[in-house]
Amino acid sequence: ADIDFDQIDATGDIGLVWSGARPKATGRLAVGALDLRPYLPPPAAGAQGFPAWSEAKLDFASLRNIDADLDVTAEQVFLNDLKFGESRMKLKIENGRMVADIPELGMYGGAGSGQLVVNARQSAPAITGKFDVGSVQAEPFTKDLMKIDKLLGLGGFNMEFSASGSSQAAIMNSMDGKGGFDIADGSLKGINLGKLAAGIADLLNGDILKGGVSPAAVQKVLAIAQRPDETTDFSEFLSDFTIENGYVTAPSISLKGPLVIVTGKGAVNLPAQTLDLRLAPVAIVKVGDQEKRSVAIPLKITGTYSNPKP
Repeated sequence: ADIDFDQIDATGDIGLVWSGARPKATGRLAVGALDLRPYLPPPAAGAQGFPAWSEAKLDFASLRNIDADLDVTAEQVFLNDLKFGESRMKLKIENGRMVADIPELGMYGGAGSGQLVVNARQSAPAITGKFDVGSVQAEPFTKDLMKIDKLLGLGGFNMEFSASGSSQAAIMNSMDGKGGFDIADGSLKGINLGKLAAGIADLLNGDILKGGVSPAAVQKVLAIAQRPDETTDFSEFLSDFTIENGYVTAPSISLKGPLVIVTGKGAVNLPAQTLDLRLAPVAIVKVGDQEKRSVAIPLKITGTYSNPKP
């Protein structure tokens, strides 16, 4: 077979059986670039930062028109803004239910595996997935996924989920699942928690403000520590999370670095794209002529994906 379909060019061996209730395709296909973007809702027009979830209806009718049992290899896969490298997939479609087993998934310098199941036998499609990837470059991955470029390092990510709905928005509102991440030897861009702790320590020591600590003085210290060229280095950054009806809860967040240790918890509202993180950075600083000691700075981060507010 030599197949041209929209932006997809594939070669391989295909068998077609026409005697059943639906045509069934079997065989092997090799694809240079598997571009799935034309079949997904586009980002919201004019959106700044992370786009709103689309209300456009996802059309899964094709899953009810043909059955398949295919081995597919691809040099590249494009899924909206996400880009994947060399990947292999075992695709089965039967009476509107698709199971995509992915033993090889190349992405952002790392590799992983997963499974995606789409059941379009009923009016509201049901979707389940399970993915596990390692050694991913965190900065390009989070930038493409969430439009955030504040995280450097190599990380492992795992997630399993279930949802139902006929649009991105409906799927986000119904999502349940769990997962976690573990990023090593990286840094947070745009903030220096060690410098923030040292500034707070100076305030407490009276070096910046005489007679007490005011909110204005704290904001001044925060402005100094929160600049585009500032970073917080860490050796380990990890968390587990659960998802219920689109609400993500992370009961334990941990970051360890040479100058700062951070613990905390947080929540993310997927449908509304809002954040509510409570962090407790502890840095080792020198206060006046005293010996070095720990200084804790409680932080609260709220806002949206596109505009988080410390």
